[in-house]
Amino acid sequence: MHCVRLNHKVTEAQRKRNKTVHGYGCSNTFLRVFVPLWFKTGFSDRRITPEMNEQKGYRLTRIYTRTGDQGMTRIGDGQQLPKSHPRLHAIGSVDEANSWLGLLIHSLKQGNDVTENQLQQIQDIQHRMFDVGGELAMPGYQLIQEAHTRAIEALIDELNEPLPPLTNFTLPGGGQSACHCHMARTVSRRAERHIIELNEALQESGEKINEPLLKFVNRLSDLMYVLGRHCARQDEGEVLWQASEKSKTSS
Repeated sequence: MHCVRLNHKVTEAQRKRNKTVHGYGCSNTFLRVFVPLWFKTGFSDRRITPEMNEQKGYRLTRIYTRTGDQGMTRIGDGQQLPKSHPRLHAIGSVDEANSWLGLLIHSLKQGNDVTENQLQQIQDIQHRMFDVGGELAMPGYQLIQEAHTRAIEALIDELNEPLPPLTNFTLPGGGQSACHCHMARTVSRRAERHIIELNEALQESGEKINEPLLKFVNRLSDLMYVLGRHCARQDEGEVLWQASEKSKTSS
């Protein structure tokens, strides 16, 4: 993930320490700004508003830090990890999935495939997906709650209720928004696999990924599948798989 660097008032000791610290596996934004902000607000407000910028003196400064040029980075708890670490693979896949969500949301805004309320819910889910990356970057803290998964499930049920039963596999296609849904779906699945791989790698140390996060990412891909069907039926129609003729192989 590529994050901007935000400047705020710090002591000289903090300034020296921050020169070598990264957060979210990309820049020091999460450690210097977002992580402390989450801690202070009890994770209740995850956005930096213009008012907060004015009150606390946050401003955009340099984007690059050069501290990751040797293939290492630091995450939210101060651990220094190689960028090939399973945790960074998981964080990167989550970021990629979120990028596809952004493209999908842009496409949905151009058409009438979903209601304003449904669009707002999808936008909220994108923010929570960013929280997924934040939680992965801050071992020992939790951002994703069971209620977030229940919200996805409610939207899945709402979109799925009018759809006809499936009689065959569907293929990616059916219109621009539907295609974006399938991209978000498949990348979300990859993110889920990387998170599971990380969870397995952490078993020896006794650490584990919070269960609500695992559920949330799993439901996200389900939502993208149902939303893809919904959008396709608003546009070019669903693309159904046409199977090749099969034959038994000789033993």
